[in-house]
Amino acid sequence: MTFLKLSGAERQRLVDVLLTTHGGEDLKLLVEREVPEIAGRVRWGQPVAYLFHAVVEQAERFGATSELLLAAAKERGSRPELLSLVIELCERQPGRMAAAQAYGRSLEEVVHPFAGFLDPTELATKLVCHERHVCAVEVGEKAGTGLLVASDLVLTNYHVAADLIAGSVGADDVACLFDYRMGLDGAAKAPVRVRLDPDWSIPHRPHETKELPAATELDYALLRLEQKIGDRRPAGEDTPRCWFDLSQPPPEPVRERLAFVLQHPRKEMWRPGEPRQQPLRVALGLPGFDGYNGNGTRLRYRVNTLPGSSGSAVFDERLRLVALHSSRGQPVGTSDGRVVNNQGVPLKAILADLEPAIRGLLVKPTCRC
Repeated sequence: MTFLKLSGAERQRLVDVLLTTHGGEDLKLLVEREVPEIAGRVRWGQPVAYLFHAVVEQAERFGATSELLLAAAKERGSRPELLSLVIELCERQPGRMAAAQAYGRSLEEVVHPFAGFLDPTELATKLVCHERHVCAVEVGEKAGTGLLVASDLVLTNYHVAADLIAGSVGADDVACLFDYRMGLDGAAKAPVRVRLDPDWSIPHRPHETKELPAATELDYALLRLEQKIGDRRPAGEDTPRCWFDLSQPPPEPVRERLAFVLQHPRKEMWRPGEPRQQPLRVALGLPGFDGYNGNGTRLRYRVNTLPGSSGSAVFDERLRLVALHSSRGQPVGTSDGRVVNNQGVPLKAILADLEPAIRGLLVKPTCRC
């Protein structure tokens, strides 16, 4: 059989796909079992990104690329990104994946290569857990959304907290509202209202002034609460609230994969004494992620948001936090101002920008979700 030959783009795609479907140890076991002729030629202790490139390079060198790809697809049969790659290569290089032709044709029920197959237990557990970590943020008469990222720290957009930072609104006029969501009876639960620490100097970066934000225009503000609510148990629950774990680098979102935004949109009709936002809402988009803007300062995604959603949590398909929602994205080009997508600040950019002493406060929570 003529060996499968990959272009540079196809080779990179295979590496990217394997990175999303296999860990380093998983890949090693797969290679040792299915492609043993290259197992001894790979230095397995190297960093993961280099390791996966090395495996694909050795597979190509020994004419075993199709075997590697097919073995990975069979092992991760629920991952459509692998299955769709098999189908595409069968179509592009007929004869070079002869052993895969029937296999590829049998996979035509994968109607959307990036739709994914989600673990319902993982999805439900994480969503319920993350509901405790997202709050509504009221700053005077303005409102947004925030993320609990330490026991007493809330991350939101700069433009949500701008009046507080400028001093035109005092800390007494700001509150973070937790557990504000709909109950099973269809009624909104009364939120837990937490005030800010008035003595905290707020780490922040301004929002963008032009279409392409500068590297320092990361539109974030890190607020400190007057109490360590993350260490406390929500009413009626047996475990502490905890918070989003930012002690480790965030995952890299995959273009076109499913994206979620957990948010508190503003109410259209508001009456004094009520929260200005709606109870917690989740929106999803598929295709989800559209990739980054020109300088990597914004991550774009096709998920619905509304005024009040600024500062929301942006998740990948496994409900892993990847960005802080910020604003509207790319315009359609029509006179009505519609946009193609929305955009947020990549979490990795915010973490890299924080002073080491502040980042050191973002410790790993005592519970997992």
